[in-house]
Amino acid sequence: KLRRAQERVLAARPYSQALRLMLENLSGASEDLRHPLFEVRPVRRRLLVVIASDKGLCGSHNMNVFRTAVREIEEARGGDEATAVAVVPVGRRTFQFFQKRHFEMPISLPELGDQVDFLKARRLSKELVAMQLDGRVDRVDVLYTRFFSTMSRRVELSEVLPITPPRTEQEGASGRPAAGGGLDYIFEPDPDAIFRVLLPRYVENRILQAMAESLASEHSARMVSMGAATRN
Repeated sequence: KLRRAQERVLAARPYSQALRLMLENLSGASEDLRHPLFEVRPVRRRLLVVIASDKGLCGSHNMNVFRTAVREIEEARGGDEATAVAVVPVGRRTFQFFQKRHFEMPISLPELGDQVDFLKARRLSKELVAMQLDGRVDRVDVLYTRFFSTMSRRVELSEVLPITPPRTEQEGASGRPAAGGGLDYIFEPDPDAIFRVLLPRYVENRILQAMAESLASEHSARMVSMGAATRN
């Protein structure tokens, strides 16, 4: 399971990174370019997608994610401009953890499974996009465990929506690329037609990649934990 999960993660990363960079560059390509998913607005309501596992016996894999999530939520709620944070739990243990603590969960995915499921990622991403478009949330982040190797994993927080241009040294104080610092794009047939296809695929891919990373991390954590238990 670990080997298959690791192969899927490594194979998917180049596509995921290229798609993300392209969309982030397009979001800053022109000041005249407008799309609701590129709109950065004051964050009054935030959605945190938390991905962990369905099962236990994987060491501190789940608790590392949960502790980071609770800390992130408390910091957001207690800041100078308090933000309402709702949780989207992915995985049975994740759902149980936040349900017991009575966190707001507008949507959930209580069964992650032990293999990457594209249909689950697509259904979840559609709901996230719908909530961002109709103004129910102002920002969507995903919290998961990134896989590096069998012995190396790290909890990461990544912003999914809105899609914002990458910051560079040439950016001005406004946060937009300085003149001459970006690429000129020609849209065929037109930006709306392109974004109708690319933006849902972008969000699907971000969620799918986070699920794949989390599953590979879970399998490696369980293998290490059970190996230590056997030796003990």
